Amino acid sequence: MTLCVPFQPKDMATIGKKLGQVFFHHGIMFLINFCFMTDLATSYDTTLMSRICNGKVYSSTASNFLLPDLVVEEVVAQTPSHVGSLVLVKSTFPSPNPLAQDGILFGVGYCAGGLSKEDCAGCLQSAQDELFEECSRHGAGAQVHLRDCDIRYEEYWINNVR
Repeated sequence: MTLCVPFQPKDMATIGKKLGQVFFHHGIMFLINFCFMTDLATSYDTTLMSRICNGKVYSSTASNFLLPDLVVEEVVAQTPSHVGSLVLVKSTFPSPNPLAQDGILFGVGYCAGGLSKEDCAGCLQSAQDELFEECSRHGAGAQVHLRDCDIRYEEYWINNVR
């Protein structure tokens, strides 16, 4: 019997222990051999559905200059623990100018309910890459919608991703 299984490098120790083992099932003896699939298909779909970039870009002296990266990183970190639910994040950055308002951005993340935590994280990483590929890392807002996950951030409170 040959089993074709997807694997990660961490699985090699377990698979190596089972290789060549003999087992019986319904009185028939089987020798376990493995073939490995190298082209692993993910169980999430990263087809780009839409992307919107806000044309407003923060100057390097603005208190919000670093917030897009920070809020998106927080969305990517928090959302996989809540697959199937909207995850809302608020990031603030104190203004270096005491007379200016602190920087605030709101972020939302979502992964389709059927995804595992790991697949959600992978999908969101793809969404983050897609977001910053076309939209400025210092923009006032942006959103990307993949088939199985979404990321959005804006200067104002948001409660949806689409």
